Formats: sequence, structure tokens, C-alpha cells
Amino acid sequence: MEWRLILFVLPALFALSCGDAGLPGGFRDVNIEEDVGAQKALEAAVAWHNKVTNGIYLTKVREVKKVEVQVVAGLNYKITAIMARTSCKKDASSEMCLFSEDPENAQTYECTFNVWVRPWLKSPPKVTQQCS
Repeated sequence: MEWRLILFVLPALFALSCGDAGLPGGFRDVNIEEDVGAQKALEAAVAWHNKVTNGIYLTKVREVKKVEVQVVAGLNYKITAIMARTSCKKDASSEMCLFSEDPENAQTYECTFNVWVRPWLKSPPKVTQQCS
């Protein structure tokens, strides 16, 4: 009888100890304004996105909708953002790129980026994306 009680109580205590953090190894919400790692992950995601997309104009984030992080063998950031084209061509080096005012070029779209980083190895982040 005692073993049954222990087997019932332990999972309940474990769930209570996790609180709002969720299950260990699961994703938890992050505030992009306060988390430097999430900010760097977003920068890496945008750079990757501009590198692999076919358009001639740079894109940048119009709005960050959600940021989550998961502790794995490193940190895995899942970032959902609204992207928009700028008026700067990809070969331009200007950092002051404004969103395009041309309605045809100014279309927005949503992307979810997964950015896996292992900062202690000083290796580049691995980015995958899904845009619609």
C-alpha cells in the first residue's frame, strides 16, 4: 500500500515543483526585450533568412509574436515573427533600411525560426525556418 502512495504522490510533487516553467526539457516563453540570448538568436535568424531567400530586397522583423526557449544540448529558440521587405537591396550595406512603402513590395508574412545555439563552443547558430 505504501508504494502505491509514493508512486501517486511523486508525480504530483514533481508537477508542482515545475510551476510555470513547464516540464523539464520543454519550451518556456521568453521576453525578447529582456533576453539577450533571444535577441542574438533573432539576429541570426534574420541574417539566415536574408541569405536563403530568393528576393533581391532585405527583409526585417516588423513584429515579434512569440519567443520560446528550450534547454537541450544548448539552447533552442523558437521565434515566430512577422517579416516585411525593406527598400534596401541585399547587396547594400546600409543598416538604416526602412520598410518598403511600395504596396507590392511591402507584403508581410509570418515565419517561425528555430535557432539552436551552443555559446560555449563559439560555433555559429543552426537556423531552420518555416514561412507562410
